[in-house]
Amino acid sequence: MPYHMYVAVQGDNKISVFTIDPDTGGMTLQSDVAVDGGPFTMAISPDRRFLYVGCREITQLVSFEIDQSSGGLTQNGSVPLDAWPVYVATDRRGRYVLSSYYQ
Repeated sequence: MPYHMYVAVQGDNKISVFTIDPDTGGMTLQSDVAVDGGPFTMAISPDRRFLYVGCREITQLVSFEIDQSSGGLTQNGSVPLDAWPVYVATDRRGRYVLSSYYQ
């Protein structure tokens, strides 16, 4: 089973989804997912079912459901923030999301 890697491309307002071959380490671009607001910092839930993305241009936290077979992302929510997040993490059970700021 391949691994998936998510790369925030802030300037292009997208997340690039790559597949990594576990035998060779080779990477293949699978898709690009549009994310308004300059995706920046990211965290994956402990069960690997959700990806949380903090954005800088539109200060928000966006959540995506991860397709377990393809690694694809489907946006399932967003919440406005007071400032752009520099750190995003979940608790050990994935029940809560923490976002911190410099301000």
